[in-house]
Amino acid sequence: MSSPSSPTAWSRFKRLLPWLLTSICISYILWTSDFAIAYKTLSQVPLLPFTLTVFFIGGASYLLNAFTIKCLFQRFHLPTTLKEALLYKGASYVLKVINYNISVAGIALFFRNHKQVPLLETLSSMLWLNVADVGALAFIVLVSLLFPWAPLPALLIKSILVLAAGLWVLLLGNLLYWRAGWDFFFLGKLRTWQIFRTFREAKLTDYGFFLLLRLAFLFLLTLAHASLLPMFGISIPFAVLLFYIPLSIFVSTIPMTNLAGLGSVQILLRELFAPYASLGSAQIDAYTTTYLLSFLVIRLAIGMVCVRSVSFRF
Repeated sequence: MSSPSSPTAWSRFKRLLPWLLTSICISYILWTSDFAIAYKTLSQVPLLPFTLTVFFIGGASYLLNAFTIKCLFQRFHLPTTLKEALLYKGASYVLKVINYNISVAGIALFFRNHKQVPLLETLSSMLWLNVADVGALAFIVLVSLLFPWAPLPALLIKSILVLAAGLWVLLLGNLLYWRAGWDFFFLGKLRTWQIFRTFREAKLTDYGFFLLLRLAFLFLLTLAHASLLPMFGISIPFAVLLFYIPLSIFVSTIPMTNLAGLGSVQILLRELFAPYASLGSAQIDAYTTTYLLSFLVIRLAIGMVCVRSVSFRF
C-alpha cells in the first residue's frame, strides 16, 4: 500500500486537483447567483440569431486554428494539408475538455503518428506557437495600458501590471536567447535539446507571421462576444472587450480547472463585465454559462467526428 506522500498518491492528487477546483468554482457561482434573474435573461435571448452566430464563430475559429497548425507544421516539418490540420485540431477538442495543455500535446501526437516526425520535434512547434500566443496577449495588454480605454476593477489593476511585465520579460528573454545568442549564464546548453528545435529555426519573420495569426484569432473571439452579449442585454464597447477577452482566454489556458475553463473564466468575467450588467452577476452568469457550454458542445461534436481519423498511439 502506498503512503500519502508516495509518487502515486501525489500524481493522483495532481490529476484530481483541476477537477476539484472546477467543482469549487462552479459551486461558488451556483451558490451566489440569482436563478430568477438568470432565467429572465435567458428567456429574452433570440434563439435563431444566437445559434447562427455560435455556429459561424465556432466554424470560423476552427478553420483559422487549423490553418495556423497547417502553416506551423509545413514551415518547420513536412508539407501538411488543411484537411489534415482540420483533423488534428478537431480531434484535440475532445482532449480540451480535460485541459488546454493536453489538447496541445494531442495535436503534436496526432502529427507524429501520421507523418512519422519525432514527437519532441512536434511538441517543440506547439510549444513555440504558445510563445506567439503570449506575444499576442502581451501586445494587447501593452496597448491597453498605454491607451487605457478599458476600466479595470481596482483589485485587478496591480495583477494586470504584473502580468504585462512578466509577459514582456519572457518574450524579450526568448528573443535575446534564441535570436541574439545570449546564454544567460548556464542556459546555453538548452539550444541543443530536441524539444527546442523549432525555437532554433524560427526567424523574426516567423514570429511576425504567427503573431498576426494569433491576433486574428483573438479578434475573432472578441467579435463573438461583441455579437452575443447584446442578446443577453449586456452592452460592452468593442475596444473594452478587445482587452477583456484575451485576458479570459489566457486564464482558460492555465491548467488549474477543466471543462474549457468553466468556472474560473466565469468568475473573472463576473468582475470584468460587472459595470455593464444592469441586472447584476446573475445576468453575466447566464451569458458566460451559455457561451461556454455552447462552444463546448460544438467543439465536442467536431471532435467526435475527427477523433476516428487520428491515432492516439503514444
